[in-house]
Amino acid sequence: EHALSFYAQMQWASVPPDVFTFCSLIDTCDKSHQWLHGLRQLQESREWRIKPNEELCVSAVSACGEGRLWRLALHIMVEMRHGKLNPGLAAHNALVSACEKAVKWEQALEILANMALHEI
Repeated sequence: EHALSFYAQMQWASVPPDVFTFCSLIDTCDKSHQWLHGLRQLQESREWRIKPNEELCVSAVSACGEGRLWRLALHIMVEMRHGKLNPGLAAHNALVSACEKAVKWEQALEILANMALHEI
């Protein structure tokens, strides 16, 4: 709640958010089991036209995992590649975790095999 309150104060003071603002918000929401609020922050970052970095995407994929939204997590990974970001180990681990939490073992194993193939 404190992070969202601070973000509201930033808006009130006309301080524009950046990618690190949204990473922090999504992480904080995820860690406080408010993953849906975190995903709303991802959408808001898009509305601000914030260029995502890998940390933002990892935070969003992790929030998807908390919500057992493995398909959305996979979609975010695809978006990373389309945005010229190369998902690293942290992003792939978050995706495997999202699949595991959604009890999608076949998808998790496929991702792990793909990681080994591409030496991630």
